Amino acid sequence: MIDASWPPYTWAAGRPRRRGRLGEGSLEAMQLYADVPTRRSRQVAGDALTTLGVVVSVRAGIAVHRLIDRLAEPGRAAQEAGLSVARSAGRGQVAIADVPVVGGVLQHPFDALRDGGMSMAEAGQAQQAVVADLAWWLAVLVALMPIVVLLALHVPRRVRWVREAAAAMRLAAMPEGTRILAARALATLPLTQVARTGTDPQALASAALATLGLTARPPPEG
Repeated sequence: MIDASWPPYTWAAGRPRRRGRLGEGSLEAMQLYADVPTRRSRQVAGDALTTLGVVVSVRAGIAVHRLIDRLAEPGRAAQEAGLSVARSAGRGQVAIADVPVVGGVLQHPFDALRDGGMSMAEAGQAQQAVVADLAWWLAVLVALMPIVVLLALHVPRRVRWVREAAAAMRLAAMPEGTRILAARALATLPLTQVARTGTDPQALASAALATLGLTARPPPEG
């Protein structure tokens, strides 16, 4: 007969905590990293590398945006030149308008010059808009693609571990927790490991916890 006298405790923030009814204190009992140092080190390293990858991807996107944005310099120069020509033509029109008899005739070339300047300015502005859109979308693409890949590879695995660890802690807090964890160990562990562990329920439960990198600790005194 399996002994179900498993201590009602959980593991949170690196130390055991007593639990109440099932479902109470779920946030308090949640832990993000394993108790076993090697497993915990791998988890911390994975989180750090993923965070570093996200930061590098964002910085790469910013660098691409700045690089592509330089292509807008000719457009800005064309816009400024066109506006300058248009302003000069406008001032010439005002000056020539006071000339008797021929003032109106002489204004026509300035009209054409002003219109040409405005067309140049509009073309420069349109080129800047195209470059701005290109810089934005390329920056998003360069940053977002590796971030999506990194998070898709790392986050589901970490979330799955946290949920499994939380479930193991809830089971350990239940009166029948030892029985359930021992049954899980018998069902999932290799037969060679089961043979080494033996039939002791608490040893099997500890082996089940060990698959998650968790260690069984006695409840705190007092």
